[in-house]
Amino acid sequence: MSKSHETIFSKAGIFMRSLLRFGIARQLQFFVALAAIATLGITTWTNYRLGRAELLKVANARAITEVTDSARQLDDLFSRIAMLPRSIATLQEAYGNTPDPGMTNFLRELMTRTPPEDVYGLYIAYENVDSFLAFHRRFWPNLTPLEYDYRAPGQEWYQGPKNSRGLFFTEPYFDEGAGNTSMVSLTVPVIGNNQEFLGVAGADLSLEQIRRMVSQIHIRLHEDKASEKNDDQIAYLVSRSGRIIAHPEPTLMLRKDFPGVDLSTLPAGNEIASQPGGTATFTTGNRAMRVYWATAPLAGWKLVLIVPEALIFEPVVQMASQTLQIGMGGVLLAVILATLIAKRFSGPVLRLRAASSALREGEFENLQLADLARRKDELGDLARTFETMAERIRDREQKLAEWNVNLESTVAQRTSELADAVKLAESANRTKSAFLANMSHELRTPMNAIIGYSEMLAEEAEELGQEGFLPDLKKIQSAGRHLLELINDVLDLSKIESGKMTIYCENIEIATMVRDIESTMQPAMQKNGNTLTVEIPDDIGSMQSDLTKIRQTLFNILGNAAKFTQAGQIKLTVGANTKGRRQFITFAISDTGIGMKPNQLERLFKPFTQADESTTRKYGGTGLGLAISRRFCRMLGGDIEAQSKPRKGSTFTVTIPRKTKKPPRTVTSIEP
Repeated sequence: MSKSHETIFSKAGIFMRSLLRFGIARQLQFFVALAAIATLGITTWTNYRLGRAELLKVANARAITEVTDSARQLDDLFSRIAMLPRSIATLQEAYGNTPDPGMTNFLRELMTRTPPEDVYGLYIAYENVDSFLAFHRRFWPNLTPLEYDYRAPGQEWYQGPKNSRGLFFTEPYFDEGAGNTSMVSLTVPVIGNNQEFLGVAGADLSLEQIRRMVSQIHIRLHEDKASEKNDDQIAYLVSRSGRIIAHPEPTLMLRKDFPGVDLSTLPAGNEIASQPGGTATFTTGNRAMRVYWATAPLAGWKLVLIVPEALIFEPVVQMASQTLQIGMGGVLLAVILATLIAKRFSGPVLRLRAASSALREGEFENLQLADLARRKDELGDLARTFETMAERIRDREQKLAEWNVNLESTVAQRTSELADAVKLAESANRTKSAFLANMSHELRTPMNAIIGYSEMLAEEAEELGQEGFLPDLKKIQSAGRHLLELINDVLDLSKIESGKMTIYCENIEIATMVRDIESTMQPAMQKNGNTLTVEIPDDIGSMQSDLTKIRQTLFNILGNAAKFTQAGQIKLTVGANTKGRRQFITFAISDTGIGMKPNQLERLFKPFTQADESTTRKYGGTGLGLAISRRFCRMLGGDIEAQSKPRKGSTFTVTIPRKTKKPPRTVTSIEP
């Protein structure tokens, strides 16, 4: 959108917002006027376009008919004049191949009977005899003297019928000898016995009569207009060679020492020259013009008529103007009616607005709207509803005032009770954590003894050859270790919740730590036929953090990957990155195991929770490993993130700062 359009829309928005600040009467006036003007404009424009199309259709039909009929009239004139040279030729052909002695008297008789405006001259020229008999108005009643060789190749009036052996029209020309005027010659061949060419008979027609005929050509566009020619319409005549013969502008026509303007130099000239008839448009100055033309078949001349479009569309413009004037009167009347209606409704609305202001200030009385509430129309209903609403508001304010009296004491009492409940819950939680820590510690000593004695009994059974006891002793060892692992997890969880978990920072060679973990996890990997791959940069360097907690976190995640993957690939990728100004070490552990669904991922790090009950039954576990691992990472300033797709595997990313901040952090909450 251009900046100009944005400016227009911005100003329109400002205007609409300012309009909304006025009263209902003013808004109703504006929108009624806007709707009326829009309807008037659309209607006027639609009628104008339809009227233009219809007027143009009628004007085109009339103009084409006018130029076609005028072209036929021009051919009728030529056909009538052509009868004279044909009668001269017929007389000579009837006499024979020698000149008719009575030809002079015959030519004189024809000239006498023919109106001067029809024919300027009559003549006959012989081929085999040097004889040229001619009468022209300039020399009348004497014969026209011959001052040139009429048989010369350049004499079109003679050579044309001689070669064509038919009626011939010369190009219009200016004759200084016979008449000192512009004319055209119509000539026919004289054919004797044995088809012998005897000469040429002809008639000269002054172009003045043709020009007067062309000047009368116009179309009557509208029935209520006079039939006289309108000066805005232009009609002109073009010869076969494309020269202007007749035109309202004399400087464009054929005259002495000037053959006439070429048609191609005039507007739409090339289109006129290219087709025998049709219509076209052009613009001259700021005026749109329409041009119509037709060709006279006999002479091959083109008759052209130019009509201004403004003249064609004048009635529809007048009609549109009158419609707008009447419509604006209707708009004014509509605005006046809208104003009266708006005032009738805006008065009660203003009273309701004043009543609402009084209600807001607490000064409203029902008597303010008593007369308005007695009305039977919608405004009366509104006033009665307002009075009911005001009464309910007063009742509610009274009740709120009563409630506020006791609110402060009630809030203080509830706050004290809530504080006591919080203290009691915190005390209970600490007691529970302390109990779990003590109990876990007390349980580990006998459990270690059970595991130790089961190992000693297994060794003695092997030495004594009592191998039948070994499976049961192995089960005792496995169950003992599992129970010891559970006790250790509960102990760690209780330490976190009781606030006794401490961070011990030390310098850690990352590559050494990772290789130790890789070696330790190999038996767990081989148990399910998995392959562990480790990728670590050579320049990974060292970090300062809690080695035990990082190892336990990685052992937990790698152990889960080995447990939930069968004959698959497990990959540990170590990397480094920077967030803000701190450097972090990332441990990404990916597997090709069973994967998890999105709803399983949501509860993955909650204590005592696994993916679902079927996972617990099939794979075992307490559901504490990942919860404790995330708390360890967050204690160290990092975190664990998990991504997974069912049946495609999971990826756990552990992020730990390269240097853990001091003083050591403690975590007292197990919330994920």
